[in-house]
Amino acid sequence: MKYGETTVSEILDPNILFGETQIGDFSGGNTPSDEGGFLFPKSHFTKIVRTLPTTDEFLFDATSEIKKWTSQIAMRLDEQSRRRFFAQIDRLHDTEEWMVGDRPIRLESYKSFIRAYLAGMIGGKPSLALSPDGYAMAIWRAGEDRLTIEFFENDRIRYLVSQTVDNKIERVAAETTISRLTVLLQPFSSERWFRGS
Repeated sequence: MKYGETTVSEILDPNILFGETQIGDFSGGNTPSDEGGFLFPKSHFTKIVRTLPTTDEFLFDATSEIKKWTSQIAMRLDEQSRRRFFAQIDRLHDTEEWMVGDRPIRLESYKSFIRAYLAGMIGGKPSLALSPDGYAMAIWRAGEDRLTIEFFENDRIRYLVSQTVDNKIERVAAETTISRLTVLLQPFSSERWFRGS
């Protein structure tokens, strides 16, 4: 589904084009340019109509783009995970719950998430969420403890660990790259979130 510009030709009166105040002399039958020449006959005007996408359209396009890219690496992603991720993306792009001003999932953010998953840096069955800026977020829970990872372009991430230690909530946040994630999460026993498939 595409949207953009549609060119239509209309016969318009110069008074309609420029209002009641005439610009230059139209007696020659042409519209004057800034340089004193003529641009086009006064009876003919090419109008550019810009059509803006509806919410349904841009959400459909964003979802299609993600699924199209995923199909290109489908052999590396197991069918169960692919179906689960697609179902969550459909939910995140639900037009009935969409907030005006929010942005659909950025493709490059989603790619970083999938690359981390395929590389084994993350696992399990995370719940997907979406930041207002369109970045994919994955959330894991183990009891009261939680791990949230936000994925950016070029395999950069931001993570937040929230866990209970000695009956007190402890939070640790950092920004890093996917390749460093396993080492940085090791002190938090990340296998409790990533076990299972």
